[in-house]
Amino acid sequence: MPTYFLGNGNQTVRYDTFPDWSIYGSEVYGGNGNDDISVYGFGLVLSGENGNDTVSGAGFGNQLLGGNGDDRVEANGLYNKLDGGRGDDFLLSTGGGGTYQVGAGNILIGGPGHDTFAPIGSKDLVVTNDGGDGVVSAGDVVTGVFDVITDYHPGDAIQTHATERVEQVSFDPYELPPPYIHPNALDHEHLLLLAGQYAVFRGDSNAPGQFTVGPDGKDLLVVWDQGPNDNHIFQWGVVLDSFSNPDAVWVV
Repeated sequence: MPTYFLGNGNQTVRYDTFPDWSIYGSEVYGGNGNDDISVYGFGLVLSGENGNDTVSGAGFGNQLLGGNGDDRVEANGLYNKLDGGRGDDFLLSTGGGGTYQVGAGNILIGGPGHDTFAPIGSKDLVVTNDGGDGVVSAGDVVTGVFDVITDYHPGDAIQTHATERVEQVSFDPYELPPPYIHPNALDHEHLLLLAGQYAVFRGDSNAPGQFTVGPDGKDLLVVWDQGPNDNHIFQWGVVLDSFSNPDAVWVV
């Protein structure tokens, strides 16, 4: 598990930059300069340190740290932590989630500054216990694979490419054709969001991949269909931890 310190200057790091590079547990620290670090691995620590850095990791369980400066931090995979640090940062997560998959995605931390979050991995979002009123309402549990933003502040942007807010969300009557088995039922409802629409639900993130809708919850769930075509089964979603004002969320 080697550790590398890049020092001053603008440095570029790829998987073949270091002869003894390991995809398991290696650490890279950028130092001063506008560094570009982009590698694949598991349990990596990649830190831009000072400067306007690009820090990108594909894999699982990585720590991706922008440091001081206006950084771009990217993760492709699951169970990663993206931390922009101080500055106006852009955090891109493409974790996603497969059909019927429920669990944790990536953790996004903007840090001090005006940050933009782009959790663009699509998910199979399902309401498992609708009470029969035909809309997402208090007591319903939305499941899937959710990224979590831990420090959302008013003025931070969530990049969705969906700009039409829907106040009440019903359920999609569409069913996948054979040979797929993905029926709509009271214990397996998909959200009816058309291309370019989004919705914000207040409630509580009780466990990874599970969000219970409720008017007094401490968290928010933002869901959307980014378009340009309606995706009946897969949507996009992110949980805002300990942020509960739906009207203070800036969606772009």
